[in-house]
Amino acid sequence: MKKIILILLMILSLSLFSACNISDLVDQYAPKDGDDGEGTQDGGGSGEDEVDPTKDHSTSEAENKFDQLRLKNGFYIEFNYKSSSTESEAQEETLVYAANHDVYYYKTTSDECIIDLSDDTKFTVYNKYEEGWECESTEYFEGFGKEEASQLAGAYGQFFSSLFSMYEYMQSTGYTKTTATVAGRSCDKYTTKEGSVAAQVSYTFYIDKEMGICLKWEVSGSSLEGSGMATFECTQFATSYNIVLPEVEEPADE
Repeated sequence: MKKIILILLMILSLSLFSACNISDLVDQYAPKDGDDGEGTQDGGGSGEDEVDPTKDHSTSEAENKFDQLRLKNGFYIEFNYKSSSTESEAQEETLVYAANHDVYYYKTTSDECIIDLSDDTKFTVYNKYEEGWECESTEYFEGFGKEEASQLAGAYGQFFSSLFSMYEYMQSTGYTKTTATVAGRSCDKYTTKEGSVAAQVSYTFYIDKEMGICLKWEVSGSSLEGSGMATFECTQFATSYNIVLPEVEEPADE
């Protein structure tokens, strides 16, 4: 149980880091009032070129769509997040999130965990260590039942869905629309650049045509003071996945 809490704290920290990093990047390198030079923006015009993907998708919609996959045939998604700038050390993390009905699987660079909620009287947590898998079950009690356990297990999914909707931070509307493939899935690719002679920020978002979620985003900025970038990319996406529980014995009660 302690390890689950630590994992959730790490997830929360990464979530706050990624959100702050993106907004800080835009704030630092976007043109300010008084910048020299006339601002420019790619992707103007009419028709499909004037696309604002932030109006079509949201974090809550992403959560709902992943929940539908979970309750149908399960899903498995692996993604990579990294960022760097001239003023901070490079950051990188590879994360995995999978779920099938009442079983959830999480993996980070340093942790691997399965939460099984299929029993209506208890939940079981499997943690993987160097020597193998270990598990521990906790019976539900007054004030903490299956609903609360589900919220705990779904905390990772909430952060995960926020990454797939990170383009909500961007307010530009002059996107150029093309097509691309991410993790073997067909996507609409939106690209724009804002800035002046003194500073520029460019955004690229890849939105899954079938599910309407963002499978990849790239943000980079530069100014006279330095430069920075952040990327998020889904590298594997399976819409049918079965989580096999490890064969381990629970520790005997003392």
